[in-house]
Amino acid sequence: MAASLLAKWFSAKVEHEPEQDLSNLKLQKLLYIAHSLFLHEHKVALVAEDFQAWNHGPVVGILYREYKPHGEGPIQMELAGDGPFN
Repeated sequence: MAASLLAKWFSAKVEHEPEQDLSNLKLQKLLYIAHSLFLHEHKVALVAEDFQAWNHGPVVGILYREYKPHGEGPIQMELAGDGPFN
C-alpha cells in the first residue's frame, strides 16, 4: 500500500482524540513500526515506498516532504467523510 494511505489511516485514528497529535516525526515512526511488524508477521512489505535512514530515524522521503510545511506541529489532514479508504 502507498505510505500516504497508511498515513491517512493513522491520522483518522487520532482525529477525534484532542490529547493526541500526529507530527511528521511521529507519523514516520508509526509508519516504520507498522511496516516492520507487518513484514515480520506476513513476510511481505506493508508500505510500497522504501524507508531511508535519516538522523532521527527511518523516513519515507516523499511523505516527509509532503508534510514538512507543518513543521514540528501536528499534521492537519483533510479526510473524506467516510475516512481515507475507498
